[in-house]
Amino acid sequence: MIESLNSLMGGFAAALTPGNLLFAGLGVLLGTAIGVLPGIGPAMAVALLLPVTYAFDPPARSSCSPASTSAPCSAGPPPRSCSTPPARAPR
Repeated sequence: MIESLNSLMGGFAAALTPGNLLFAGLGVLLGTAIGVLPGIGPAMAVALLLPVTYAFDPPARSSCSPASTSAPCSAGPPPRSCSTPPARAPR
């Protein structure tokens, strides 16, 4: 039991390093940027971002991939207010 907890704590220590957190944030940004494109779902986002992760070391790859998978699921089209200019006030 103690060995399992030590292994779990070692995994958290490896995952919560600044470099791995940076790659997780990068995965979220890229996943969101791809997820807002019409017609591209989470599976397509993973397929597009998978070649990018081959250059990373294994811990960074394992923190970037889930982030880029979950981000397109929650990303939607940008709000209408971002794409249209504000209406003019009546004179």
